[in-house]
Amino acid sequence: MKIKLTVLAFFISMLLTGQVLAFDVGGLSYSVINATDVKVTGRASGNTATDIVIPAFVVFDFGGQNIVYSVTAVGDSAFKYNALTSVIIPDSVTTIGTEAFYNNDLTSVTIGNSVTTIGDYAFALNVKGAGTGG
Repeated sequence: MKIKLTVLAFFISMLLTGQVLAFDVGGLSYSVINATDVKVTGRASGNTATDIVIPAFVVFDFGGQNIVYSVTAVGDSAFKYNALTSVIIPDSVTTIGTEAFYNNDLTSVTIGNSVTTIGDYAFALNVKGAGTGG
């Protein structure tokens, strides 16, 4: 019980001091928005997949305590220049950041019904060879 309280206290102090908790799960990187939500910030190190499925929720093991977060946003420039060919964005996502998928090779995009904000240039330059002179 003492460990759980310590982990919880540490987590709360991070949120209150404005520190960002970032973590990788399932080949993607995330940043905590608040106690229940995260934004996907890109592919995790070593992930070269070109077909991306963003999950509706993610479970993070925080010192033995499983914390379930809803994925509610795609961060600014999250997948910029990643050579992606397809992306599936779940209904949990409400915001797609500026240049989130800028300059890829997207031929298939599925966007959930809950998206209300799409940032500038979020899907710009998604033509095979864009930006490479080809």
